Amino acid sequence: MNAQAAFDFTLARRGDPATSKAAAREAQSFAAGHCRLILDSLAAQGPQTKDELAASTGLDSVAVARRMATLRDQLLVRDSGMTRPTATGRSATVWALR
Repeated sequence: MNAQAAFDFTLARRGDPATSKAAAREAQSFAAGHCRLILDSLAAQGPQTKDELAASTGLDSVAVARRMATLRDQLLVRDSGMTRPTATGRSATVWALR
């Protein structure tokens, strides 16, 4: 399966310059790979926070956070309704597969 075809990314607008559109096309390739890593981790290890997903996938937690909205909007993941404390003591959303 073509990983890019599996995910819908809108990373550039119609009026953006050509350089932005080229960067968006490049970003699509790694964004799709990030989504696949996240989904695979959730399937293998169950519900996780973004920091737990970062640790289990080897991705930066910022990269994970950016992909969660896409995965949620495409109805692939959901907020489990649970939270867990982060290393700083804040509550973090626990994400699960749909």
